[in-house]
Parts: sequence; structure tokens; C-alpha cells
Amino acid sequence: MDRRGFLRLIAVTGAVTGAGLALGACATEDGGANGTGTGTGSGTGGDGGTVRVAAMVSPGDTLDPAAATSPGAWVGIFALYDSLVVLLDNEPVSQLAESITSNDAADVWTVRLRPDATFSDGSPVTAEDALASLVYTAASPMAGSFLAPLDTAASRTVDERTLELHLSAPRADFVEAVLAPQSGVFKDGDPDSGIGSGPFVLESGSSEDGWVFTPNPHHPGVGIDRLEVWSVPDPDARARAVVSGDVDYANDLPVTAARTVAEPARITEGGPADSKALGLILNTRVAPFDDERVRTAFKLLVDRETLVGTVLGQGAVVGEDVLGKGISGYPDELSEISRDVDRARSILAEAGVDDLTLVTSDVVPGLNDAAELLVTQAREVGLTLTLERRDPAAYFADIPGLMELPLFSLYWVNRSTATALPFTTGTAGGFNLDGFGADAAWDRRLADAAAITDDAERQAAVAALATEVSERGGQLIWGYQPFLNATTDAAGDVPSSQSAPFFGSRPD
Repeated sequence: MDRRGFLRLIAVTGAVTGAGLALGACATEDGGANGTGTGTGSGTGGDGGTVRVAAMVSPGDTLDPAAATSPGAWVGIFALYDSLVVLLDNEPVSQLAESITSNDAADVWTVRLRPDATFSDGSPVTAEDALASLVYTAASPMAGSFLAPLDTAASRTVDERTLELHLSAPRADFVEAVLAPQSGVFKDGDPDSGIGSGPFVLESGSSEDGWVFTPNPHHPGVGIDRLEVWSVPDPDARARAVVSGDVDYANDLPVTAARTVAEPARITEGGPADSKALGLILNTRVAPFDDERVRTAFKLLVDRETLVGTVLGQGAVVGEDVLGKGISGYPDELSEISRDVDRARSILAEAGVDDLTLVTSDVVPGLNDAAELLVTQAREVGLTLTLERRDPAAYFADIPGLMELPLFSLYWVNRSTATALPFTTGTAGGFNLDGFGADAAWDRRLADAAAITDDAERQAAVAALATEVSERGGQLIWGYQPFLNATTDAAGDVPSSQSAPFFGSRPD
């Protein structure tokens, strides 16, 4: 069955729900990013043919790296565009950057591009393209928060292959925390052109139907003749598609559906660096969670062990309301948050809170099931919790609207605590959905911690910030679960980048 036929079928059946720091590049044998070598990019068997990927794609989503919100869109972005540095299994890996070095103060970084890096139209990738792309992304309301330390006005190109990046403050973790999450390069800094240096070019498609990609003639290739990204928001439908052979790779499956996957398909399970954090936002901007007492009470009423054991199953662990668990640098100082029904009931009664609405959606499997259990857990402390279920395909279409809600379900892609804090807290946090730390004093503490070049001292500063987020913030992360994906021999063992299957360029 072809892609359109499959999508029509599942639509009819209701399945679709809508200092002196440096990084050296890991070079290919020919030394180029996409020259004439034979390096593979995705871990596939390299036998050519078509690879079909089923993933969540939000309505209206885009292949613009500064605006994309769903895993399916990012599959396409990684296929089209190489980055200076990319995160693979939470480690920074060079793509277009041959070397990255800093001055002693870690506030000026020099990036040297690989020789012979070429766009899909045959033109060379230049420092001007790279700088223009960074400037474009830095202006994005959401993605730009990763590049917030970059002083775009002071940054400059040195020659055709070299750019000098100036920061507004020292950043010892600039490569892994700033560049690696968001440094895609597109010709002239314009992603609307669709011209990148990745292994594929866009043939056709949309967020509604998915996209079709064919090989970039100026790239050595990744062993795939045609890459199709299918928009399949329902995780159970994704599982059925890979079991039936309609697709070759299914991204992010629920535990129950994963159990149905059998040969020739197989389940791959990520580690901490390829895991998701599931939880809730207790919005500190609006009542009743603008009251720290109510945030504390809600955290105390949640039975995290039961949620993890019932909803997530084997391999999942309890969270402590801070990202980074299982990844190097996670603060040992964070203590487990134990349930205390009596204290939660007393605080809520004192605050006069007895009725709340929880907005939820299965944007990843398990959030709705957890919400059902939370209704029962809240009732035990005298709190009536009403659920409002929303379409997962459209859940992130109106993030400003979400940020006005008092209480809603959410998931985060797990990333190191040091990287996550500036992204999820502070005034510049592009994913600061709970509003915590939105003041100059907290921003200063974030900047001071990031500027420390001594690893031990920086870790201590990060741990202090993380402890305060855990104790006082509005993120309630009750559990972590490795992403469960299904693959076949046609797709092979596919690495992950920030939760998205990665079919992009990789050095040997």
C-alpha cells in the first residue's frame, strides 16, 4: 500500500487523531562534510531503496528549523540541512564544523567550516551562509532561546570558511548547550529556499500528508534512495503500520503497542539521552499556581511511583521535576519527592483550592493515562480534577494559548540539566511554559553559572539552580521513559537527535 492509500485508510478507521576550549571534528576519510566520500549518515544497511518513516507531524508544521515543533518535521529538517554541530544521543557531533575553538574567556568562539561542503544546488557552503543562518534562527521566538548568548551584531566572518562568534557573556558549554541544539545552515540563511547540504532534497509534501525526499546529487549519500516521512499522529496506528509492513520505521510507540511488534520489525529502546520526561505544567503566572504553597501541595499529592509503574512500565524511572536524569551532570543533590497526602490536603484547604481543570493530550503515549490516574490521586486530598482532552496533532499549534492555562500535561525531550535550565526557565527561555524565574535576578544567576569555566564549580552552580527549580518551580516531572521505536532491516539502527529519528549526515 502506498503512503496516500495508507493515510486514507487510517483516516477512515479513525486511527489518525488529527578556556582554551575546543571541539575537533570527527572527519570522514576524505575530510569533507559532503564531498566525494562514502560515509553513511543514518546507520542504515546502505542497500538503497525507500525508507518510510511514521511519525507525529503537527498540522501546519514546517521544515523551518526555527519554527518546527514535531518529530516528523525534524526528520525532514535533518535530511535537508546539515548543522555546524548536531546532538546525537545527547553528544555533540560535528557536521559542517571542522573545528571550534574559544578564547581563554570563552566569550569568543571561532568556527572553521569543513572544506568542500556543498549545498544541494552545487554552490559552496560559506561562512556567510552559516552566520546568516544563525542570525535567522536567533530571531525566532522559540528556537532563538538556544542562541540567546550569541551577540549577532558583533559576530562576523573572517574568511570564506571561518566565522567568529561573539557572546554577550562567557559560555564554557557553548558547543554542547548552544550550537548543538540549533545550528542548522541553509543557503543565504533562508530556509524557505529549501537548499541545504544534507543528504536529501525535498521532492514534495506537506505537514498534512508528510514529505518525500530524494538524494542530494552533491552529497555522497546515506544508503537510501528515497525517504518518506508519513504524518501519523496516533501512536497505535504507527505501530500497526510497521507491523503490517506499510512503513519501515515507527517513532515513539506506547508500551502496549510496542508489545505487538514482531519480526521482521523490532523494538529499539533509547537510553537516558534518548528519553522523554512526562509531567505537568503548574503555571506560576496564573492562579492558583502563582501561589507557591499550591505548587507544593500539587507536587505532594502525586504518587509518582504508581504513575511510572502503571503507565510507563519497564525501564522508566521517577522524576524530581528537573530535566537531565540519567545524563552526566544531573545533580546528585536532588532529593526524591515523596507523596504526602495529609500535608497536601492541609495546604490546599488553607489556600481554598478544591477544583481544577487539567488540559491533557497524548502528544506522547501515556499522558492521558496518567491524567486519569491523577484524577483519583487528587480526589484523595479533597481536590476535584476535571480533564479536558485535546487533539494531540494540534496540541502545540497554539503555545501562547497553552501558556495561559493554569494546569496542563506536557512532555520534554530529556537533555542535560545545564542545557535545559536556560531553555525552560528565565526570561529568555523559549520553552519556559511555567513562567518560573522570569526576572533579571534569575537571568543573572543562569548567566553566571554558564560562564564558569571550571567544571566542578559550574556543576555546583547548576545544582543550586536545579534544586530551586525542583523545590519552587512549576515543572512537575513525574517520570522518565526511554523512547520506544520500531525499525526494520530497511531502516536499520537509526540514531536519535533530540527525540527525532536521524537520517542526516554523519561522519564515519
